[in-house]
Amino acid sequence: MYDFLLHVIILNILVVPLAFVAGYQLRRFVPQKIRLMIGFTVVLVLTTVTVILALEFQIHSTLLRSAQIAIAVGFPLGIAGPPLNDWKKKNN
Repeated sequence: MYDFLLHVIILNILVVPLAFVAGYQLRRFVPQKIRLMIGFTVVLVLTTVTVILALEFQIHSTLLRSAQIAIAVGFPLGIAGPPLNDWKKKNN
């Protein structure tokens, strides 16, 4: 039980906010029309690399899968989340 707690829950509590902040900081550089595509592409590439590593090197780690899922959840939420307030427009 403590192994699950350490590998899954605590890791997710740490990694999801970091991935969210990384995605949120990149919003300034990514055009609004392609943010969702970039978020999906990062998730797809990360999942593909993780599967290739697991198959090629026989790595079957709960920690690796948990970190991959946490990044796959946090990064797209940060990059394609709610729109930034545009200081050029008036908020009505």
